[in-house]
Amino acid sequence: MAYIKEQRPAWIRKLESGGKAKSEKIVESAFHEVHHDTPEIVTHTRKKFGKADAERQRVAIALSKARKAGAKI
Repeated sequence: MAYIKEQRPAWIRKLESGGKAKSEKIVESAFHEVHHDTPEIVTHTRKKFGKADAERQRVAIALSKARKAGAKI
């Protein structure tokens, strides 16, 4: 779909201008929080099931926190 620059949807203009959407900031903040302060359950999962399962769980926790904070994902 070819748009004239002025007719492009707002979200495309925002991405092109380098600005981050609100949801993207919320998700980024949630991932930073989970990686900075790893929940105890993730540590337990790593010991019991391995690194890959623990990382999947960490991502799930981060996305859950982002959704609760209002991210539209």
